Amino acid sequence: MKLSGMFRIGFVAAIVTALILLPSCIAVGDGDRAAGISTSQPDPHSEPTEQPRPAMNTRMYIKGLNAKTIADLGKSQAGTYDKVPFYDKTPLYSVDTPLPTIRQALRDYNSVGIVDAPNNKARLIRLQNGALYKESKLPIHESRMVKLFEKELDPDLHHLRNLVRDASTDAHPAEDIEHLPYANGKPILFKGSETLGHMIRAANTEPKSFYYAPIGKDPILVNPHTDKLIDNHIIDEERKLHRVVVGYKAAQKEYGQPVASIIWGKPIIANADSEGPLTSRIRLKNYPRFKHDASKEDMVAALKRNGRFRVYKEIDGKKYGYKVKVINPRVSPGEPFEFSVDRLSTLDRFLERYLLDRARLP
Repeated sequence: MKLSGMFRIGFVAAIVTALILLPSCIAVGDGDRAAGISTSQPDPHSEPTEQPRPAMNTRMYIKGLNAKTIADLGKSQAGTYDKVPFYDKTPLYSVDTPLPTIRQALRDYNSVGIVDAPNNKARLIRLQNGALYKESKLPIHESRMVKLFEKELDPDLHHLRNLVRDASTDAHPAEDIEHLPYANGKPILFKGSETLGHMIRAANTEPKSFYYAPIGKDPILVNPHTDKLIDNHIIDEERKLHRVVVGYKAAQKEYGQPVASIIWGKPIIANADSEGPLTSRIRLKNYPRFKHDASKEDMVAALKRNGRFRVYKEIDGKKYGYKVKVINPRVSPGEPFEFSVDRLSTLDRFLERYLLDRARLP
């Protein structure tokens, strides 16, 4: 009886064990189908592992493009390539661009550049005599093509380069850039506030290049007259650029944009044909006075004529006044003026309030 009972217990245990092992046996036996599907849950405590990205296979690209299909396509509409990066008159696309887009570009330009930025690779594909060919660029050109994708540039910068290359910037209205801060003789444009029109003005104004400051990123130097387009090697200039940008934004907030651009903007040069030396003293009632949003042109004229002016800004119902003054009035013609800005003192406010009761402050 004991032997029979032990046999029954052993038999039941064998059945339970078989049932437990059955799913794993099925999974192993169905290896081709299960290999590409993971049913296991990730360990929340394990470190994420980034799989290396496979290198670009240009041959596979060509195989998928089909030259005959390309020949049957029609031309694209005007404006299709406005914001597409170009290098040497060839449109560039990232390696994961859908094939129909590549086919259309080959139909329109007979060549495309395929850029694999993570692997620092770029290849040209050409359509010639009804056949597709791959072509390698020289290392320096390949590097420049990759850099156009590394920075994730504002599409308007590519649009600008395309307009300059085609000598068609006149087809778009340019915007004034006198209000912008300057560093090393070049304007600094900010992503989000400056438009294609500002870029066009900067591209057509000496030195025909400008700094561009993306939000939360380091500024870049833009030269839209070259296929290189951007210059990342401005490490020596970054400290100065940072100081100018911070100073300009602080002055813009406190004094208003016109005064901020006088201090941090394009240098104001002393003219040889000015009306003699700047006034050394000026009567209080004759002091030029402006609201904070007055014309910059009028403010600059007052500085060149009188060497100073006062500006007023109202914040939360309270009026603040400032003195803007030329600190190098005897500068030689052709040299830039330098300026100081100081808040009106208690004495200044007293004199304006009680001695100029008939004067109308802005």
